[in-house]
Amino acid sequence: LKGQQSATGPPMNEGKSEGADQQCPVCWSLLCEPVAWPECAHHLCLVCALRMRRRPKPMCPLCRAPANQVRQAAELQVSSARAVTVRKAVGYSSYQAQRRDTWAQVAELDAAGGLGGPLALVAGRSEVW
Repeated sequence: LKGQQSATGPPMNEGKSEGADQQCPVCWSLLCEPVAWPECAHHLCLVCALRMRRRPKPMCPLCRAPANQVRQAAELQVSSARAVTVRKAVGYSSYQAQRRDTWAQVAELDAAGGLGGPLALVAGRSEVW
């Protein structure tokens, strides 16, 4: 029985780590257009990185490392080395399809006016009070 557990344990762990390397730790979708958090080694998909970095005090959602606030996606840098790794693992066509969707979402976020989304709503409420 011990031999079976040790024989089946590592492949299961390896499969999880491989999947985790291709998955955004925030939204759990494909780690498309990965962006490294500035103060740690964690990577988020471009959409999640943009959403997190727009917050008033951006912190890595995994380790709470701080980062500077950004307004537009152009202020973030996609990790090309990590993107190549993900693209090789999932296939070029799958990655490109997700990449198109990702950039469409980013364009919508950028068109919303940088920090104008949720923060403008909060500011609007405070002005009414």
